[in-house]
Amino acid sequence: MIMTRFDFDSIAQSYDQYYETPAGAKVDAVEKRLVKTFLKKIPEKEALEIGCGTGHWSSFFSDNGFQITGVDIGREMINQAVKKDIPGSVFMQMNAMNLAFPAESVKNIFTIATAEFVEDQEKFFDEVFRVLKRGGCLLTGVLNADSALGKTKEDHPIYSNARFFTPRSLHNTLSRFGHAQVKGCVMLTDDHQVADYPEGHGIPGEQRDQFGAFLVGFVKKL
Repeated sequence: MIMTRFDFDSIAQSYDQYYETPAGAKVDAVEKRLVKTFLKKIPEKEALEIGCGTGHWSSFFSDNGFQITGVDIGREMINQAVKKDIPGSVFMQMNAMNLAFPAESVKNIFTIATAEFVEDQEKFFDEVFRVLKRGGCLLTGVLNADSALGKTKEDHPIYSNARFFTPRSLHNTLSRFGHAQVKGCVMLTDDHQVADYPEGHGIPGEQRDQFGAFLVGFVKKL
């Protein structure tokens, strides 16, 4: 299997603990608020989640009415996801660079905080494009190189291994599928407080889209 840029299996047991911290809970709430605005645009409630990890996002997608097939390269991450017993979801170990699905067979694809950590981003999106049906939706969440987090990522033990996207590079990547949208959230202050929690009133949308730590890209394959 092609390896990722960080061994998430090494932190599988403790991965979800971040969301139980005050900072993690705020980030999670803001990210999910933005993702939910795009989920409402998807009529077919079935999706392949690439890089499902421990099933944290799988649970959210399930709560919003989606049946999820979750795949991840990490066996321990998959084990954690299975333990959650998420309704309407199945999980399997699989390499995102060689998805075991026929061409144009998948109705929708979700992938959160995954593309930053693959060795070959172009090949990753080639596989996504191959298996996604025409008319199907791709929703991806990535970390922003232009954000305060992106500017300091080399000091972080996990993020230093990743290749973040910019709003422009994400838009360019998704534009091969169709008419892409990119929105941002999680505006961090100098002391890394979440400025757009809970609502972010007073922060212009274009500022969040350019400098938010979390970018959501959405596109329907033409």
